[in-house]
Amino acid sequence: MHHPRSRGFSFGMALVLGLGLLVTGYAVYRVLVGSNVQLAGGAELGGDTSKHPRAFKPSLTLDEAAKASAASGKPVLMLFTAEWCGPCQSMKAGALSDAAVAQQVQATTHPVFIDCTATMPPIGSTLGVKGYPTLMLVKNGKELDRLTGGRDAGTVTRWLAKHTQ
Repeated sequence: MHHPRSRGFSFGMALVLGLGLLVTGYAVYRVLVGSNVQLAGGAELGGDTSKHPRAFKPSLTLDEAAKASAASGKPVLMLFTAEWCGPCQSMKAGALSDAAVAQQVQATTHPVFIDCTATMPPIGSTLGVKGYPTLMLVKNGKELDRLTGGRDAGTVTRWLAKHTQ
């Protein structure tokens, strides 16, 4: 009697899965200890990207930004992000660390860095933030617009220009 080949989990599949987990674990380890990891396309993800990216240095508290916005007329720019979020880390290391984006953010908005690593803060729930990264512009207590997902410097620059002229 002929028995068809089992369609279960093979040694080859286990080997591929194990190697994938090993490589991913090593990359996460390198980021956590402060080393750089090269991403597809040649960009590097540094271990310090969990901190404030260049565009959000210095970052105000939400209360400070709201007061400054009321006085200046410039909107508050909130970044909702988490350390465990891959697209957040890519965007922080890329677009939000770009010198031109940082200059534009600092000149036209009052930036607020909102760390959602452990849990979504109440303001995020109130504003309906459902994913990371989320950039949100708010003026006079009203949302002007939001940009969700990882974006490049050009997209962020155009989006800001559209709402801060």
